Amino acid sequence: MLYRRIVEGGRGALVRALLRVSFKSKTVLPPFTGRVVKSFMMGARCLETPRSLYKLKSNPRPVSVSPLYRLGPPGRGAPIYATGKREVGRLVAVPGEDLYALVTYYDNSEGGHDQAGRGTLWCDEELSIGGARVHVYTESISIVDLRRLDAGRGPFRLSFESPILLPTKLMTPPFVATRRLARSARSAYRLLPTPGYVLSYAAALWASLVEGFSPLETPIHYAIGRLADVLVAELDYRVRPVTVAYGRDPKGNIRKVRGFVGFVVYDVLDPRLEPAVSKLLAFSSYMGLGKSRGAGFGFTLVESLSGRRWGLAGPLS
Repeated sequence: MLYRRIVEGGRGALVRALLRVSFKSKTVLPPFTGRVVKSFMMGARCLETPRSLYKLKSNPRPVSVSPLYRLGPPGRGAPIYATGKREVGRLVAVPGEDLYALVTYYDNSEGGHDQAGRGTLWCDEELSIGGARVHVYTESISIVDLRRLDAGRGPFRLSFESPILLPTKLMTPPFVATRRLARSARSAYRLLPTPGYVLSYAAALWASLVEGFSPLETPIHYAIGRLADVLVAELDYRVRPVTVAYGRDPKGNIRKVRGFVGFVVYDVLDPRLEPAVSKLLAFSSYMGLGKSRGAGFGFTLVESLSGRRWGLAGPLS
């Protein structure tokens, strides 16, 4: 039943604002700029709706942000973050340079997402972030009803724009999830985006946000993950692990987290699974994948490649 509701779409909409950001003076950026975008969300009057949803502290939060982007908006530009000690303190924004970011939230209220068209999310204000003055302006707003959410037909190219943090415990079998063996094992993240882990996380996020179920209440995310590992194949990939500098601890040491970036092309081998795969990959391209989506991690983009022919070595046309 839940699988059918995923395919048919659920109640609510995904609301996204594309922000253009310009600093008033030369500013040293933090090593992971998703934190800057989160600061915009927490301080800008125009971002009150996603800010209020973030402050609910629900798990998972119905809000995601991207890192800052240089040379163009997400999909055309390059995300800004440091991957080593040598880059810490060397990420700089200069006056007159346009940077970009995305803030997205899921709204399940009756007609609540229409507020975006009546003024909410339309930013044109100056903020003080960490002592720096920055102007935030809304370039565009998109609103997508979940019933119309679709990534098209496969194959699908899923790009991992900012580091993805997929917990290893995500695919714990339901009959093991409540046992001490699973609960006591230390936490870690996967560095290989298998179809099972990618679609399992997307399904778990959908079940939690849209349907209101916890992973322990329904095994749908585990079932979809197991099916995906059998019925979804990789046609191409370029994935690499990255260690990201993420601020400092109280002693001044650099905090680090390790995830992966790159892309994978997924091919759905059974047409009966494709509608759910299309819906879940589109959902993840708005709400993100993995932990810390509200701080800029897990930002993805999905593209349908149904118009191209693929061979074992990649695209033929």
